[in-house]
Amino acid sequence: MLPILYWTNMSGIYDYARIQDRYYFATIGGVQVTDRNLFPLLSLTFSDGLPSNVILSVDTLLDAIWFASKGGIGYVDGEDVVVYPSSSLPISDFRGTRGAFSYGEHYIVYSDEWVLDINTRGTLNFSDDRIRVVEINRIEPIARRPINYVAVHRDSIYIGDSLGVIATRMDFLDIPASYRRVLSLNSANIIRFINDTLYIGTGDGLYTGDSAIYSGYSVIYFDRWRDTLFLSLRTSGNHVYSPGFLGKLYDGNFSTELIPSPYMIIPAGDGLLISSFYIYGDMINENSKAIGLISYPDFIPHFFGMAPFNYITNIYADDDWLYVFSGRNFNRPHDTLSFMGFDYTNFTFFNPDDPEDYSVRGVSRVDDTTFVVATFFSIFKVFQNGSYRKCYDGIPDDGDAFTSILAIGDTIYATAHSGQVFMFLNDCSTRLTTPYSVVGIPRAIAYNESSHLIAVGGDGGFAVFDGNAQVFTDNNLQVKTIEPFGQGFLVGTGQGLYRFNGTSIRSIPSVQSGITDITTDPTGYVWVLASDGLYQLDRFNLNVFEKYRLSGISAEFTSNWPLKNNLAIYSDTLLLAGTSEGIAVIDLRRTHTVLDSIILYPNPAYDEFNIRGVACGDLNNVRVMTMTGIPVRTEYTCNNGKIHVDVRNLRKGLYIVDIILKSGRKVLKLIKE
Repeated sequence: MLPILYWTNMSGIYDYARIQDRYYFATIGGVQVTDRNLFPLLSLTFSDGLPSNVILSVDTLLDAIWFASKGGIGYVDGEDVVVYPSSSLPISDFRGTRGAFSYGEHYIVYSDEWVLDINTRGTLNFSDDRIRVVEINRIEPIARRPINYVAVHRDSIYIGDSLGVIATRMDFLDIPASYRRVLSLNSANIIRFINDTLYIGTGDGLYTGDSAIYSGYSVIYFDRWRDTLFLSLRTSGNHVYSPGFLGKLYDGNFSTELIPSPYMIIPAGDGLLISSFYIYGDMINENSKAIGLISYPDFIPHFFGMAPFNYITNIYADDDWLYVFSGRNFNRPHDTLSFMGFDYTNFTFFNPDDPEDYSVRGVSRVDDTTFVVATFFSIFKVFQNGSYRKCYDGIPDDGDAFTSILAIGDTIYATAHSGQVFMFLNDCSTRLTTPYSVVGIPRAIAYNESSHLIAVGGDGGFAVFDGNAQVFTDNNLQVKTIEPFGQGFLVGTGQGLYRFNGTSIRSIPSVQSGITDITTDPTGYVWVLASDGLYQLDRFNLNVFEKYRLSGISAEFTSNWPLKNNLAIYSDTLLLAGTSEGIAVIDLRRTHTVLDSIILYPNPAYDEFNIRGVACGDLNNVRVMTMTGIPVRTEYTCNNGKIHVDVRNLRKGLYIVDIILKSGRKVLKLIKE
């Protein structure tokens, strides 16, 4: 399980369920669990077993949280995710899923094409003999595709479509001939019963039966609170992301509230929580951050962890400094976006006014108070007090543009589309040429402080320089990212992972897919973001310690977008950016508490040593290696809860002991006498 604490961008909240003092939110970033004060407790995503990150519905049934997604259905029992086996379902394609809910012992899921009824019969065990389904094309011409909403009341099922509402008894759900049209209306978006009264939100208002109690904009959700009907309205279209506002009906009088694009209306104690899908607008600014929930009547926005923007495209963290950059809309090409930045450490904004300054290409720290940002056509200096200065303005050369940036002391290096690496002095107003270059477009530049080597890589290869002298080149690699490692570099390419050790380069078989970013955490693990998931590697031999899946079926939203600077280490967390879900905040401390208590004794050892702080059931393996990483033959046993490792056949010297647990890994040194 990837220990994600939360996704920062919970702007897309489709549904909720509440059990005692916990909220369960269905979001575009998985299932988010919070306490009654909305403090994040748990985030369940595709990496935890969900069939997709786009969760459309959650509800309670048999003391579990059931979910429906664009990739399938299932339930969450505690922290365990159970997915309904697709082989047991008459439906194989869930991409058109609209929602789901429980009714008695039934779990009902619907898409724009079908309605699925699972009769649990009081047990969580899946069984295909409890499933019924009706497809909307079998009910035509009485019904009209697509299905917008489904509700059940007093053992009758109601289906809203573009022509109004059709209905039948629950017992006859899978009998097409039993359906009758009960209401003819303009697109039934939502159907609810309040005190046994049928309410329908339509494309032109709110109805009770066939009588309009509000006429005007499209109603996509509503609920009653303190004798007032609260309406989620859309000024154009019926989609949650369409522009709209909050309406109120009290005693026949209509009024509005300026909550942008509301959807879910959640009664919560003395007020409401209203989810907002606000993403439209030409430029991100302080007033158009993506909002998860807005409380009513105090109108306080609630973010999960950090104030999110609509779409995080770049992230930069260095020591205690965290900066993120955002584009303006999730469905625009990332290389043509205007952008802004936000310094979470000091809560200051960086938003260039020049429309030519779009798409952050790289960020690098200069000193404790300054870092530099390269955009397509400019270089900025950004200061810790929130101010910034454009220190180089203009296209590098005709048809050229910057691709990445690196600060080494007072000198700034910027790569360009032409294959050149330009050098700027501290004021970065004067541009100088350098001998550094690669064939094709360079994508990354890095500096190793130990060996003083500079590496440049891109579409046409990888090159290493010592001072002004080129000491290595390989023109066959398609380089995406470079990370200093040992005396050389780790090189992420379109073909997989490579390691340059200071003199030569070799392929690392652990990762053979296209790589977006690489970083190393304080405990020594190497994290590699690739097209097929997030890899956690052992830094000694770069073997895979764990691999995490990141993206589920996402027909409506992009996920795992290959952007620059997706990974960053900030405090005790690993930050993963560049998806519609915002930033994944991954807890690196989740395994450290146990790992820090592990010791070897006796040490030095003669015939054997013991491992303290590890239960036998938590241990996967123990490996003993020479200091150069060569495994040596040893055996371990576990008797009476104690782990013993036999080293009597080893020569005297210093060894590495690699302790592999189910929840992490600990590497220690052993002296053999």
